[in-house]
Amino acid sequence: MQNTDLIYLDTAACGLIHLDGLQAQQAFMQNAVTDASGVANAWRDKTYFELRNTARRFLDCTEEELAFIPNFSYGLFSFIQAIKGKHKRVLLFQNDYPSLTLPFELNGFEITSFVPQDFFEVDYGALEKMLIQQKIELVAVSHVQYLNGARVDLELLGNLCQRLGILLVVDATQSLGADALSFRELNVDVLIASNYKWMNGGFGTGVMCCKPHITKEYLPQIGGFGSYQMGKNGWEFNRNIRSYEPGHPAIGSLLLLHHAMEYKISKGMESIRTNNRVMLEKLISVVNKYELPLIGPSGVDNRLGIACCSISEEMYQYLHQNQVRCTFRNGHIRLSVHHTNSLEDLDRFDQILAKAPKSALLH
Repeated sequence: MQNTDLIYLDTAACGLIHLDGLQAQQAFMQNAVTDASGVANAWRDKTYFELRNTARRFLDCTEEELAFIPNFSYGLFSFIQAIKGKHKRVLLFQNDYPSLTLPFELNGFEITSFVPQDFFEVDYGALEKMLIQQKIELVAVSHVQYLNGARVDLELLGNLCQRLGILLVVDATQSLGADALSFRELNVDVLIASNYKWMNGGFGTGVMCCKPHITKEYLPQIGGFGSYQMGKNGWEFNRNIRSYEPGHPAIGSLLLLHHAMEYKISKGMESIRTNNRVMLEKLISVVNKYELPLIGPSGVDNRLGIACCSISEEMYQYLHQNQVRCTFRNGHIRLSVHHTNSLEDLDRFDQILAKAPKSALLH
C-alpha cells in the first residue's frame, strides 16, 4: 500500500517504479502460472524487439550498440574481460563509486587517481596534463557522483579523450533517466547503467551501449541471449553487443524498464530535466534556509538531482520519524529529487525542518 504521508527524497538510492509497469509485470507473472513457456516465447518473439526499439529511441543509439544487462557491475566486469591484456593504464577519479573502481583494482590494472577540487570540481586542464604525462589508455568515471550530485561534462571529457586516443567508460547509473543523454552525439566509448535509480525501472536490469568499433576490437568474452544462432551444424556463436546479454533475460524486470522508458519518452527528457532543476533549486534553498552546510557545487549548473549536506544523526532520526525518506552516511545526509516529486513535497520538508528541535539543527 502506498504511503501518501511519505516525503520521498531518495531516488539516488532507489527510484519509485511506475504503476503501469508494475501492472504489466504482474500480468506476465500471472500468465506464467499456467503457461510459462507460452508467455516467455511471446515476449522473446515480439515484445523484446519492441523494447529494443524503445531503448534505441531513448538512448539515441543504434541496434548494434545496445545490450540489456542485469546491472552496472555485470556490464563493467564483462567488458573488462574483453580489454584485459590490451590496456593497462587506467585513470579513475578519487572517491568515485566502488562498483566502478574496484573491478579495475581487482583485475590488475595500473591505476592513476585524479583528485577533483572542492568535492568533484574538475579542472580539465590539469586532467589533460595527467592523461598525457601518465600515458593513460582508459578513463572510467561516473557521470554524476553518488555522494553529492556533481556532474562531469561528458561532452568536454569525451572530446578530450577522443583527441588523445583514450577509451572513455561512463557509469550513468546516477544520471540516466534524469538527464537527456545521446549516445550518438557523445564521444563515449562505453556507457553502462543500472536502471533502479533515476530510470524508475526497478531492480534487475541495466543497459550497456558500446560504439561499434569497441565491440569489434574488443571481442566479448561471454556468450549471451543474442549471440547464438542456429546453423547447419547446430548452434553457432556470433560475438556482438548482445553477447553481453544473459542467456535468460529477466523478463518481468524488463517489462518494468520498458514502461519506464516509454513514460520518459512521452514526457520528454528535456521537460523532466527542467522540472528536476526547478525542484533541486527549491531543495537547495530550503537546505540553505536552515544553514545546513552543502557539500559540492553551490548551484545547480554542475549538479544533478542531489543535494548533500552535513547533519547530525539526531537530525536524521528526526527526519526519519517524520516520514522523510533519505540516505544518511558518515555525518552527511543525501537528498534527491526527481519527476516523481512535487514542490509540495519540498514545502512539507521545509515545514518539518522548521519544527526540528534546536539541538538537532546543530552540526
